[in-house]
Amino acid sequence: MLKEIISTVLAAVQLATGSFMVLPDTASPEEVSKPERSYIIHAGGEIQGYFGTNSLDALENAYSKGNRYIEIDFSFSSDLRPVCIHDWNHLSYSGYDGIKPTSEEFASNTVYSMFTSLTLEKLCDFMKRHEDLYIVTDVKDHNMYFSGILKREYPELCDRFIIQVYSEEQYDFISRLGFENIIFSLYKLDYYKQMDTDYLVSFAKEHKLYAYTFNAVLCDTEGYVDAMLECGTPLFIHTVNDKQMQKKYFDMGISGIYTDNTTHE
Repeated sequence: MLKEIISTVLAAVQLATGSFMVLPDTASPEEVSKPERSYIIHAGGEIQGYFGTNSLDALENAYSKGNRYIEIDFSFSSDLRPVCIHDWNHLSYSGYDGIKPTSEEFASNTVYSMFTSLTLEKLCDFMKRHEDLYIVTDVKDHNMYFSGILKREYPELCDRFIIQVYSEEQYDFISRLGFENIIFSLYKLDYYKQMDTDYLVSFAKEHKLYAYTFNAVLCDTEGYVDAMLECGTPLFIHTVNDKQMQKKYFDMGISGIYTDNTTHE
């Protein structure tokens, strides 16, 4: 059923843009400017001692403190609409009783009984009012379907969504949709592929990537970061809150760090 929906969404995107069929098989590799040391606020960031809420309150709080790159998790409601929650086992959502809610039901409930739940619609409304905000997506399942929804419903915002992909298949599909800002997140690859720096460097040289991102523990593997730096693609790591460790990783050549902290020295 979901494959049929994805096909329908893709067909709608093709009709709407009129350009999908003439795009190349993969995005042409281009020079990517390496960003300065930067922070990506994880799951909306810490708020009042709570982490990973993906809530409107957390988004507003992080933005008010000057953060402009914020990661948000997405799952799907029972009516197949994107909602901002890590997964349905995340007990912070007060309206979950073992049955997925509709998007309307999700929106009417809270996170930790105190924060406002965030839907894709609410998020995009916020982005329209704050034109310097960029959202890094973390869509655990049905990432291609999610990207098709963005392209169809919010084409004017697509250049401010930085899409994380977890496989070559997802990269090919999402780049064909026209998304130019794509992060290849490595954690879903098997361990041996994550450690295959020759493969990763080669992939980066042949495809346009905004960044690679991987677990910070890989930085402790001798030679790993140096080998990855050979691809010329910015390297991001997740998730690091300790400021001394952040400095250590930046000094190694890491360009971006996912963190729950919303203030930085």
